[in-house]
Amino acid sequence: MFEEVNNYYLSRMADLPFEKQFHFASRLWLWTGKKTYADILLRLKPQFCDDGSPDAVNKVLGDLLASQNSDFGSKNAAVERAPYFAHYPLLRQVLPLLFRLLFMKTIYNIDARRELKNHVDLDAVDKLALELANDREAIAILSTYACNFFYLWHSFFKESPKDIPVLQMYEIGLTAYDFSLTHRKLQFYLYTHCIIGDSYFYKRNLPLENLQVYRNMCENLENYLSANFRDINLDNKCEFIVACSIAGFSSKLKSAVHDEASRSMSPNGNFIIDRHNNNPQAGKITPEESEHRNVLLIMSSTDFKPFDQVVG
Repeated sequence: MFEEVNNYYLSRMADLPFEKQFHFASRLWLWTGKKTYADILLRLKPQFCDDGSPDAVNKVLGDLLASQNSDFGSKNAAVERAPYFAHYPLLRQVLPLLFRLLFMKTIYNIDARRELKNHVDLDAVDKLALELANDREAIAILSTYACNFFYLWHSFFKESPKDIPVLQMYEIGLTAYDFSLTHRKLQFYLYTHCIIGDSYFYKRNLPLENLQVYRNMCENLENYLSANFRDINLDNKCEFIVACSIAGFSSKLKSAVHDEASRSMSPNGNFIIDRHNNNPQAGKITPEESEHRNVLLIMSSTDFKPFDQVVG
């Protein structure tokens, strides 16, 4: 199944939009180091960061800012998240820029962090980080976006990982959510993105000082998933297995997730869609819309073994 899905996407890579091509190839290259994905990333480099010169990077970052739209962060828990995005408008602006700078560094070995000051007020971003860290409800509801911001800003950009509120986010996951499905999904994203974020998005092993907290997060999610397996969509389940692999947590549910995936092939090609749970992502049934779920599935099939290489 994993090879079939992988080959299906590789054979149709040119049909996907740039963002999906980069997401697929970058995650699988960071996870496996295989030349197949490196070759795709080399082909995409001109569009991603050009030659990496200051002028080129500034144009890329400027274009990113100009192209942002109101859809950012709106796909999950849109109603619940809207007031928090409105209260923290800088979050929408800075996150895509930080992601672009991170992957320039971890994939192409281009350190262009100094160019960020040309596009956002760094003091304002510091203020955002401080205010958001003290806004428990915002962290709970923004979930993925709050986590990503803390790790990208503190650990990657400022190289001050001790400023990341790891224990606070663990406690929020335990106490801030009710029993609704929306809140449980947000908890899944909160915990999995803490783990993914501290790996520099699949680039490095987790710091030892946080490892037990992350394994506790995995155990908490596993306990909930064991009792509510059919209520969680396949994207969440695959991301959970990926996070467990990064944290070195051996989940007893891995085979059950893969069994559901094996029964979830699309009738229109060798890629998986949500077919066998109570809350499927029913609107995501094309190869493009299903890319995120499928790349996580492929990643979940092998152990996490980061390596010290760059493309090109």
